[in-house]
Order: sequence, then structure tokens, then C-alpha cells
Amino acid sequence: MKSKPLIVLSVIIFLALSKTGFSQFPIVKKQLPFEEKQMSTNVKKIQDPNHRDLNWKAPQSIKGNSDDTRKFLYFEGAGYPTQLKGLPSFSESVKFNNNNDDPIVELINQKFETFSETNLISDKDILGSVIKVNPRIVWFKKQPYINITFMPIRKNPTNGTIERLVSFDYKISSKPSTKNLKSLKSGQNYAGSSVLATGNWYKIGVTSDGIFKLSYSYLKSLGLDVDHIAPANLRIYGNGGAMLPMGNWMPRADDLVENPIAVVGEGDSV
Repeated sequence: MKSKPLIVLSVIIFLALSKTGFSQFPIVKKQLPFEEKQMSTNVKKIQDPNHRDLNWKAPQSIKGNSDDTRKFLYFEGAGYPTQLKGLPSFSESVKFNNNNDDPIVELINQKFETFSETNLISDKDILGSVIKVNPRIVWFKKQPYINITFMPIRKNPTNGTIERLVSFDYKISSKPSTKNLKSLKSGQNYAGSSVLATGNWYKIGVTSDGIFKLSYSYLKSLGLDVDHIAPANLRIYGNGGAMLPMGNWMPRADDLVENPIAVVGEGDSV
């Protein structure tokens, strides 16, 4: 019976703290050591390196309507932007705390390996001797994030051998901004209406990651009038089918995201 007043007291203290809000708590900032040899005087370190491994798999194949098969280099989580002409891309969004500064993203401790499927690279001129990171600021729920994107394949600067990145650390730092990033926040565009508002939609389920073929007969079985549809007008949308993040502050798309596809045999528009 003596423990009951203690339990009641604990509840009262918690409610009192919740009512006043956590914003009243003092904020303690830990001063990180300044690494003068690695950074210029106008750059300050804000985040420790984060390690990533790229899990490369066997090339994925897709068979066209004319029985020709195309293969693509593939690692888990790869994306395929149109400008990379079928080459995979790494992409990740990281919360950025210094929204008044310009972000700097460095890839360090990079490890590469050679591979035999270099014949799958149709345009080797797009490969450089270094991995070029393309960071950009995106806003979600009034919070800034850095979207880190790069193509993890290079030509060795010494001998020109084509190599793929297998592991790396990324380091995020910042420098004084040359423009007011808050203006980017106020100018953020959100979808005025869902892509579902127009067109005819069909739901397709998949059970695993990879590259899938949607054949003429399969599309026709869904009810599409395939004989009177230009292949260039076909689109596929989806957000991955994963669980929503536990934290409400985590970024997520506000509409369905268009997925990259390769339409085989669209040259004659039939």
C-alpha cells in the first residue's frame, strides 16, 4: 500500500512535464573536435561518417516481345534514372540539421572491385575516374534532408579499368550558405492532385525485388486494349510496398512515385 502514492506521484510528474513541453528543456550541444587537416577553415563537421555496403547481385534480365533479352547491372536497392542509360544509381536521404548552411557530402574509405559484365555498359563515356555525388536539399514536414545520389561505377584513374563500388563511408559537413535555404523551404512544391486522378489504372503485385517483364499477353489479361495503346504512354507507379516509418518526421512521398521502365519494341509505336 505504501507504493501507491509513489506511483501516483510519478504519473503527476510525467503529466506536468508533458504539459509544459519538451521545448523547455535545456539543449546541450557537444563540441566536436575540429579537423583542420581534412577540412578548410570555413567548413565545420556536423556528422560522423556512416558506413554502407553495396550488395551486388547477378545482372537482372528482361525479355522483350521480340524474344531479345536485355541485362542490367544490379545491386540491392538500385535505381535506374533515365540519364544513366540503364546503369544503376545509389540514392539515400539523410536528415540535415544545419538548414542555413550549404551541405557537403564526401565519400571516404571507398573500396572497389573489378567485374566481368562491363559489356552491359552501353555508353562507357558517361563513366568518370571518380564517383560524383549529387547532393540536394529536400524538405519534408518542414524539416530539411539531404538526398545523396551517385552512380557507383568508375574508370580506375590509373589504368582505366572499369570498377564498381562495394563499400564506403559518407561524411556530411556544411559551409556558410551562399543563398538563403529558407527560401527553398517556402518554395517547396507539392502535388496539386494525385496521379490517380487521370488515366486508367491497374494494380499489379510483386513479392520480391528485381526486374520484371510485363508481356503483351499479361497486359491483355488485365483488360488493357493493348492493340490500341502506344507503348510510350505506359507508366508504372509504386512506392516500394514497405512499412511506413515509425517516426512521423521521416521523409515520404506525398503521391505515387513513377518507377523506371524499359519498353522493348516501342520504336514502331505498337
